[in-house]
Amino acid sequence: MNDVSIPEGAHVTYLGPELTPAAKAVVDRAGLELRCMTPDMADADLPDTTDVLVLGLGLIHPVKGVLQKEAVRRDIPVLSDLGFLTRMQHALRVPAAKRVAVTGSAGKTVTIAMLLALLSQGGQDAAAFAAHDGYLNALGVRTEVLAFHVQPWAVKDILPLELGSAAVLNLTDAGIGPIGEKARDACSELLSSAAYAVLGADDSGTQSLLMAVRRRSMSAAQALVPISGGATLSDGWFAIDRAIYSIRHGRTRRVAGFASSPVIIGDHFGQDAAAAASLASHYGVSDDHIAAGLEGFRGVAGRFDCVGAKGRIVFVDDRFASSETSSAAAIAACPEVFWVGVRTGTLPAKVEQGVRGRFFLAPLDSAGPPVDDVVTFGSAETATRAALRAAEEFAAREPAATPVVLFSPGAPGFDRQGEFFRLIAAEAMNNVRRAHG
Repeated sequence: MNDVSIPEGAHVTYLGPELTPAAKAVVDRAGLELRCMTPDMADADLPDTTDVLVLGLGLIHPVKGVLQKEAVRRDIPVLSDLGFLTRMQHALRVPAAKRVAVTGSAGKTVTIAMLLALLSQGGQDAAAFAAHDGYLNALGVRTEVLAFHVQPWAVKDILPLELGSAAVLNLTDAGIGPIGEKARDACSELLSSAAYAVLGADDSGTQSLLMAVRRRSMSAAQALVPISGGATLSDGWFAIDRAIYSIRHGRTRRVAGFASSPVIIGDHFGQDAAAAASLASHYGVSDDHIAAGLEGFRGVAGRFDCVGAKGRIVFVDDRFASSETSSAAAIAACPEVFWVGVRTGTLPAKVEQGVRGRFFLAPLDSAGPPVDDVVTFGSAETATRAALRAAEEFAAREPAATPVVLFSPGAPGFDRQGEFFRLIAAEAMNNVRRAHG
């Protein structure tokens, strides 16, 4: 419903992540009557006075579908909170030039976290919002740079928002299947409309999009900056040999190194670092501050998060890897990996080389026995314990090995199960400490 307008005095019913007082005050000053519902309300009926229903993208609850069906039946417009935000953008306190949207099937969280770290190193305040934060909460924020974490299928909702920059990192899959044509078209439009656009060059999905955007308009091509995490580009920003380079109009410069970083490991994080550095540079952060920011970056909890080691066995929590692309990249970054994840497809041959054991979790929507005699574990706890035993046996056989027990689901919905992984890792490490007095 891109043609939905919000008249002054409209009664807006909102169901989504909790709104801050500041965000509510902005909506109130806009002359709108806002009613916030919660999923646990006994009465889930849509208020009779509703003129517009706004549903938070970050809320998954049965009552959400019930309200949407009721609104459609009553011919009441339905918007996502991101779509509603675009209609309230006049009330945002951050100018359009300092707004950035980051999307893709993988890398969004880490790229934004890196960007915020680099901007902070350069003395700029920044804030970021994802679906689980409630996009409307951006209305009450005062900051210099405002970043939006957007799933590919939701890019269509943010297109009306005036942006200074945009990044599309990967478009291979989205955790729930291939990226659809509508989402690809929306990503193409996002890149074409931004004053500064960053596009990943490391997967087939974004490579085809690169060609499409360049065909779309020459003006867009001039603002389009390719990025890579493991390949030298003839134009753009790339990370190689744990350093970031920028090449433009045939001139190459070394921007920053991150050789001592314990968390920026693997080509996928290299691409994230290149994207963050490119955006930070666009917003005026110097190369020295980019270098300091990357060296000081401590990662994101649950994203290739090295939680500790039991002897030579390293535990890595990558619970927020919700797509095949993310998990494959994490596996590729490990030397000898015992992978706990969902069996969603075949890993690339290059990635398979480092896999020493697979411990598959049952998909959340699975029913019946596992197929083709593959052992499937019912929980992260049992799968992790089996992976740890296998890693211990491997380490005993191979004295020079550094096995990694990796929890990287490759499917959405396993965030909480990551806590079981961390508990088992902590238990194993504590047992070693107790054994050594």
